[in-house]
Amino acid sequence: TVSCNESGSYTITVTSGTQSMNFTLIVASTILNFNANPRVVNPGQSTTLSWLTTVYQSCSINQGVGSAALDSGTKTIFFKEGVAQTTYTLTCIDSGGKTDSSQATVTISKVPKLKEIVPR
Repeated sequence: TVSCNESGSYTITVTSGTQSMNFTLIVASTILNFNANPRVVNPGQSTTLSWLTTVYQSCSINQGVGSAALDSGTKTIFFKEGVAQTTYTLTCIDSGGKTDSSQATVTISKVPKLKEIVPR
């Protein structure tokens, strides 16, 4: 088992008896997935932001959501009336200062208002 907590190039040497062989393992920081589910909600409902990343030192989500757990996580967001659409950006920084980002957009449906019908 090899565990790497920083992006970069690693050399692995495997030795058996008098023979040895070198392998190069390249580890890259990557945002594998960033989603909102569901992507369309009614006012008062929620969506769950979820993500999967590798080898970052820090991650955060804009729109006041804040810090995001490294590797994977979820955050539930509730919506009020008056907002039509919100785009969330997950931004992650690796140990070398490289920044990556990914976006997920949530649309808030307009719930039709019921008109009161008064019998005559």
